[in-house]
Amino acid sequence: MSGAGGEAVGKVLVAVAQVKIGRIVLWILSSLLVLMAVAAQEAQKGLRSVPMALAFILALFATIGAIKARRERSPSPIRWLLPRVALAGVALGVVAFLLWLRRRRGAADALPPPPLPEEVDQLARVELEQERAA
Repeated sequence: MSGAGGEAVGKVLVAVAQVKIGRIVLWILSSLLVLMAVAAQEAQKGLRSVPMALAFILALFATIGAIKARRERSPSPIRWLLPRVALAGVALGVVAFLLWLRRRRGAADALPPPPLPEEVDQLARVELEQERAA
């Protein structure tokens, strides 16, 4: 292989991040990958999983594209900062809440093992004796 696959992917991501709908798609994919990483069954990896890394990369490209588009469009960069920071805070809170719920659940308690045949026979004998005595 030539090893140029990463360069082509980078060019595609930069091109997608230049268009507003492309940035929206990148944010949606990033959000879905974060939710998938949080809900994944692999508790060992946690936030260092592959979906979380991909989500971070997609969000980074979307953010860079948004910053470049904003610089080209208007000279005031702080215009929409507060709503976006608030939205990011809410999203971070939701992710933290989901992680807390996941840790709180913990491992499910295992069912007790089935009784041995001797124990079943003994319980049956005790019940028969109680029925005969009554």
